[in-house]
Amino acid sequence: MDGEEEGDSKGPAALASLLLSNYSIYPGTILTSILLVEIAETFDSGVGVVSQIRTLSSVLGFVTAVAMGAVSVRYGGRRLLAAGLLLLNLSCVGSAAAPSLLLLFALYSFNGVASNVVFPMLTSLVGEYYPPGDRARVMGWIGASGGLSYMLGAPIIAYLASAGGWRLPFVAYAAAIPVAALALTLLRLPATPVKADTVGIGEGFRAIASNRSALAALGAVTLRAASTENIYFYSFTFLREAHGASQGQVSLIYSAASLMFLLGSFFCGSFTERLGLKMSLVTSLGVALLSQAAYPYLPLWLGAAAIIAGHFLFSLQYSAANTLVLEQIPEYRGSMMSFSSALSYLGYGLGTAIGGAALAAAGWMSLNAALGMLGAAAFLLYYYLVEA
Repeated sequence: MDGEEEGDSKGPAALASLLLSNYSIYPGTILTSILLVEIAETFDSGVGVVSQIRTLSSVLGFVTAVAMGAVSVRYGGRRLLAAGLLLLNLSCVGSAAAPSLLLLFALYSFNGVASNVVFPMLTSLVGEYYPPGDRARVMGWIGASGGLSYMLGAPIIAYLASAGGWRLPFVAYAAAIPVAALALTLLRLPATPVKADTVGIGEGFRAIASNRSALAALGAVTLRAASTENIYFYSFTFLREAHGASQGQVSLIYSAASLMFLLGSFFCGSFTERLGLKMSLVTSLGVALLSQAAYPYLPLWLGAAAIIAGHFLFSLQYSAANTLVLEQIPEYRGSMMSFSSALSYLGYGLGTAIGGAALAAAGWMSLNAALGMLGAAAFLLYYYLVEA
């Protein structure tokens, strides 16, 4: 890439494209978190059963992210990003129109596929467009755009759902944002020509498989993602079922949690600089796990405060966790990020499945204990086996 292309790629419109693309990944997840009860009522099913809507999505997302390591060699990142945004739109429109729970599961599953095209391409394009000194800052902004998506998304989705049921925000919000991001991507994001000597996914996999620290980092990514389903997904339904919180109250708590996630994204860079990459990660993860373990035992608003604090603490880890994976094997960063994205979504599916099974079998406290143990295992991997 020559100097002119590199300068253009760092313009505000290109950055806006990357941020809006990341923003567009989350509305479907937010919707299925705060409107899970309404979706279950529509199809006359239990919350534990309907919560598995994200399991199939996560499994397919895992397969897609692995494939991205190979596909991205042949096709440019910009083209794949555009394809992912289009698929995200179609998945949300289809989910809104689903006449049965089975079809909703099938159509929503493509949300995971699309997200695992969009996010790995975002991270690879950051490496393509920006020099090393700017990448951490841009990654922080990308993390902040995700927090903003949660902060704004909850009240927008709650308002639209109150006006037209859970199907309306799927169409009017979750499907609309990817269209805007797609337009910016096609009009403003610089093309990324494919190089003939790009390293294939097989070679990257062999390098990762022979590196203990890299394998431990990827294992920790999986377990950490599974554990976060407690506070990111199940905690809001817990407030409604255990404490009788209204949809409006939960949407306010969701917005406050998202604001704290956003603030954590802004502070994560300086936090990491102060404590160091590994220490900032294990410190914030350890305290986050304590917050996550506490909320089910507290009264409504104290429990809500613990959930909000947990969102802040998990967001503090965003830059450190991604950078730690990125720097494990510098010559195979693309392969590491593809596998990291794949295993994150596998972890989300694992957390949803284990949490749903524990909830159905023994209630909310069992769910909290099961997912808490996965988080503790991630902490041990980061602390003892992952090298910074």
